[in-house]
Amino acid sequence: MPNTENEGMKCHMCGKDAEEFCRDCWQPVCEDCCVPFTFQNQIDFALCLNCNDGIQAQRAEHYSQQEKAAQRKNDMRCKKNAASRARYRSPENKAKRRAKREALLQSRRESSRKLLESIGGILSNMGIK
Repeated sequence: MPNTENEGMKCHMCGKDAEEFCRDCWQPVCEDCCVPFTFQNQIDFALCLNCNDGIQAQRAEHYSQQEKAAQRKNDMRCKKNAASRARYRSPENKAKRRAKREALLQSRRESSRKLLESIGGILSNMGIK
């Protein structure tokens, strides 16, 4: 860690007298060339504007990569949904679903008919017509 007691330190950015060292690059930096404390960046250390620009560029690149990944994922989901929709709406699959529905209705009708026949048999055995 550099010695902060060194008199005559010059800012590596503007050449003025420097009071502190940048946390990232350890170069002397004056108060004018430090990133100011604001509501958005609540830092309590000295950080030169060059290092801050690098950090902001890294954040922007990371955000860009996340957005691209999300876009690829969304594109894949849309493509998958379109293929699924096309399969669902195909005439062959419509006919299969219609046949399956008819078979289900036919089996329900058959079971209802058998149930009514058995109820009729029970009622006739009890003497109720």
